[in-house]
Amino acid sequence: MKVSIIIPTLNEIHTVRELLNQVDRVDLKYDKEMIIIDGNSSDGTRKVIKDFAKKRNYVTFIAETKPEGKGKAVRRGIDQATGDIIIIQDGDLEVSPFELPKLIEPIVKGECEVVYGSRFLNGRGDTPIISYLGNRFVTFLMNILYFTRLTDIVTCHKVFKKSVLNGIVLKSKSFDFDSEITAKILKKKIAIKELPIKYHPRTVEEGKKLHWSDGFKVAMSILKSRFS
Repeated sequence: MKVSIIIPTLNEIHTVRELLNQVDRVDLKYDKEMIIIDGNSSDGTRKVIKDFAKKRNYVTFIAETKPEGKGKAVRRGIDQATGDIIIIQDGDLEVSPFELPKLIEPIVKGECEVVYGSRFLNGRGDTPIISYLGNRFVTFLMNILYFTRLTDIVTCHKVFKKSVLNGIVLKSKSFDFDSEITAKILKKKIAIKELPIKYHPRTVEEGKKLHWSDGFKVAMSILKSRFS
């Protein structure tokens, strides 16, 4: 068994060093590879990643010449992944890598093929109300159109059995990647299991990159995937 951890980064100098060290230390009980895709960071993030990758032979570093969006970065990571299980881990510390062992466990046991770490399964927590309501809206839209009962479709922690992604063509370049991949998994009649995770939201001043317009893109992606 091998686990591929895909980490997109863009100007994460305040968190990237600790994030990578935590991913390095987390015990998944299986072989792991890290695939880090940096969108041409300008704040020193790229140097931290390069120094980290030089010392570890299980790390693949992809350096983009310009930022092309989280979705494009993750798609590149999926193309490079050689693991039986694929994990998406954001480049900040809003969600902890130490949650990952419990997220892969249901897949290893054969209970399901996809696990999402839900930030809202046990309530709103510290999430700002505007962000929470935006998430609830797009998740509600997904649930209505796909007859499911998810609580967090844009979670930072998504875990897949690699075979699930066979035949799925992904086109999103930005944050609408989360809704596109969720919709296409549901279209294949594959159930998504949710497990609760802790969430420590950042502010814009701390590096939060989501904007209200990204919520519009996510909603449009859901509609496009459903009716195309």
